[in-house]
Amino acid sequence: MTEPFIGLEHEVKWSLDAAQATRDVDRYLNAAAFGRRLEQISATSVVTQSAVVLDDAALSLTRAGHALTAVVNTGAARDVTWFRLKHSIRRGGRHDTLEIAQRVTEPVSALLSDRSNPVIGHALTCHLFDGPLSVTGVFTQLRHKRHGIFRDSTCGLGYGVDIVEFKAPASGAVLGTYACLEIEINESTPDGLSLLDDLAAALDGELGADREREGKAQLAVRAAGPGRS
Repeated sequence: MTEPFIGLEHEVKWSLDAAQATRDVDRYLNAAAFGRRLEQISATSVVTQSAVVLDDAALSLTRAGHALTAVVNTGAARDVTWFRLKHSIRRGGRHDTLEIAQRVTEPVSALLSDRSNPVIGHALTCHLFDGPLSVTGVFTQLRHKRHGIFRDSTCGLGYGVDIVEFKAPASGAVLGTYACLEIEINESTPDGLSLLDDLAAALDGELGADREREGKAQLAVRAAGPGRS
């Protein structure tokens, strides 16, 4: 078993009109707030990912705002599958998250009962779910990602637009579409968090959109509904 990756992320995101974001993704990637505050902005990378959301019958993880997912990439990264837990708290419109991720080769069905897996082990130690686990939501997302450095700082920022389809776990039928703009840093210094919050406030005014309070896992489970057919 490979060693898990453990990291922190601090994220703010906004719900967008999915049709508008699909037609003109650069409208959001080129928001003036990014140009004023960032330098060394990368070209846009585009990747498609599919994810299954796992939870117990009581939806303990989902209801608490956490997410246990198996993420499968396509294209050049199609052989990379990550089993990932996001253990999150929400603070003033920002999500502060401990992420534990492990690259796996086993099918998802084999992971559901593997209590020796460090990702599941952490969730059990913290009593985040009671089990047993099953697939409670599915989504596929087209990610348009960029990276930049805050001016006069060494703090990096990842940001991008995700175009998402929520699907039924059993049939794979599309249940709905969704889009969001996300900004994220992976350090917890006071200066870094201040820069993130300042950029988020500027984007609040520029976008005229509400900050998204729920993660994609919560939205995917809600879209699937009680029957999850």
